[in-house]
Amino acid sequence: MFLLQGLPVLMLFWTQEVWQFYLFAVIFGLGYGGEGSAFPIINRQYFGRGPMGRSFGWQQFGAGAGMAFGAWIGGALLGYSVLTARPSFCPLLPARPGRLSFCRWSPPAGC
Repeated sequence: MFLLQGLPVLMLFWTQEVWQFYLFAVIFGLGYGGEGSAFPIINRQYFGRGPMGRSFGWQQFGAGAGMAFGAWIGGALLGYSVLTARPSFCPLLPARPGRLSFCRWSPPAGC
């Protein structure tokens, strides 16, 4: 699925006609549809039948912000770091509160 999200972006470098943009959208959408459609299902399993728009919105915001700034922050850390292994561990630090909060939740019914 990730290849269908990443490789079609290379098409955009040489895209000049409208049908090429549509082809990109279809290929990228197939890859993202396999991943992105799971978020509402997981929300429903964890939070029940209540409203899930806010939690899904925050998930999408976090995913978009991570995609927007993640590569830039990684490059900046690599540029300022002496060791190349150090930046690979930096994403684990901001993810710690999320991991700890999932440890407190009980598993969904039926799992």
